[in-house]
Amino acid sequence: MTFAEFSENIPHHAPKLQVFATDLSDAALDKARHGLYPKTLAHDVSPERLRRFFVEEEGGYRVSKSLREQIVFARQNLLNDPPFSRMDLISCRNLLIYLQPNLQKTIIPAFHYALKPDGFLILGGSESIGPFTDLFDPKDLNNADLNNLHASINTAIVLFARNLTIRRFTPKAETMFNLMAADVGRLLGSVRHNLDFTGLEDLLREVIDTVSVRERNVQDKQGRWYALRLAPYLTLDNNIDGVLLMAVDIDALKRSDLESKAARDYAEAIIRTARNPLLVLRADLRLNTANEAFYKAFNTKPEQSQGLSIFEISQRCLGHSEIARTA
Repeated sequence: MTFAEFSENIPHHAPKLQVFATDLSDAALDKARHGLYPKTLAHDVSPERLRRFFVEEEGGYRVSKSLREQIVFARQNLLNDPPFSRMDLISCRNLLIYLQPNLQKTIIPAFHYALKPDGFLILGGSESIGPFTDLFDPKDLNNADLNNLHASINTAIVLFARNLTIRRFTPKAETMFNLMAADVGRLLGSVRHNLDFTGLEDLLREVIDTVSVRERNVQDKQGRWYALRLAPYLTLDNNIDGVLLMAVDIDALKRSDLESKAARDYAEAIIRTARNPLLVLRADLRLNTANEAFYKAFNTKPEQSQGLSIFEISQRCLGHSEIARTA
């Protein structure tokens, strides 16, 4: 979409765009070919782009034919299949972090072969070209809307080997886990992380032993809340080779939930201890909760009145049916 909008300013000299989108999964490729997004896409795309680049259908919004024709979807194994050639740009984000170092050493030269001499390789914020500094030069990509390329930098990610030594980490993880470049290769137990959580090593071992994901909400020593997600790190032959830990800042959300719960508990305490009969109705005018004074005054029990409409309560408990509904 950005390329099409940019090309409008140079109609007679705009270069042609051809995108090769590859994946190992045939199912993922088939879904991508259809280019169908849910209705919620309207929340993330401007009305102008929605009208120009999408067609509304019963199931959502489909990418326009003019855009889809610029993309070739193909199944490709980066380690075994021959690379493309004469490419201007390769975007391979957050893949290398899942591969062992020896496999990375195979892929980076293949990327170099596939690119033109002045081509660009874009990696995720937690990835690097490793020892191949003679093949690529770092560039400052200020000329396009590439903010998403840096999103992962704001997420704390640590990759652990199977023996719980630290393999690599993102800049955000440096503060949370008190890490430095010299910590690569050290055991987690030798690092004094900033989380108020003593069971991290046990949780990492549990992920390795069960080959399954584990999630926990924890606080750091300053009281800030984070959601931890620990996932097994698998080799290409599906053997576990470590654990990928991601920590997402959920402090604002968690504190909002805690404040809401505290307010709700306070309101319920007032209702329960009030001397006069009180009841709380849902939006559909059905009983949500009531206090002991209500049940005692009208000789009923929670299980007998829970979920009843105000009209049913009027008939069963109050002994009359003349009750008006007001806006």
